[in-house]
Amino acid sequence: MKSIILLGDGMADEPLKELGDKTPLDVAYIPYMDKLASRGDLGMVRTIKTGFPPGSDVANMTVLGLDPEKYYSGRAPIEATSMGVELSEQDTAFRINLVTLTQREPGYIMEDYCSDHISTTEAAQVVQSLKELLRSNEKIRVYPGVEYRHLMVINGYEFPDLRTTPPHDIIGEYVDNFLPNDPFLRELIFESMKILADHSVNVSRRKQGKREATAIWPWGEGKVRGIPTLQDEFGIS
Repeated sequence: MKSIILLGDGMADEPLKELGDKTPLDVAYIPYMDKLASRGDLGMVRTIKTGFPPGSDVANMTVLGLDPEKYYSGRAPIEATSMGVELSEQDTAFRINLVTLTQREPGYIMEDYCSDHISTTEAAQVVQSLKELLRSNEKIRVYPGVEYRHLMVINGYEFPDLRTTPPHDIIGEYVDNFLPNDPFLRELIFESMKILADHSVNVSRRKQGKREATAIWPWGEGKVRGIPTLQDEFGIS
């Protein structure tokens, strides 16, 4: 028997003046949800444990009944698992976003964390160019994902007290204060800007008036922690 979890991620929203200070969920016509609620149990749950970053990665792990303190080490290892990418104990995984950095004196601002939701087909071409950039470094592997979301794995990576920032948290901000505190990762960002400046994908997007993928942005790093399947943990699927 299959189990289904439906997550209305962000569905509650905020009260809107246009809706009489009600939320979209307050005024929505949702007979099927009402029926499900009437036949089930209602309650509240805290999905973010104290001390953990408030993100969907931690929340979803909690919803699935897995203790973040035991299994969470970052977003990227979870995404690696979902992509079928095997990580060794020496590997550190990073999420890399294709972002739009816009030059505005005195520096660059984070214009868009997803490059106008660049298509998966376009992104694959960009990632291929990034692979060529990193080809000389045998310790780095890059895996294409969906749209702006991709994966970078570095073998033997060590940098105590590494600090990275989710790009969606700094929209409109100058990035100088939010760059990784590791010079190597900062250099990767700057090098990616060079090869993407006149990339054929960006030239095409420029002509269409779309935001360009001007840089990669590494974040969400972590090492593998052997996340169990729901079948192994609870005997369900």
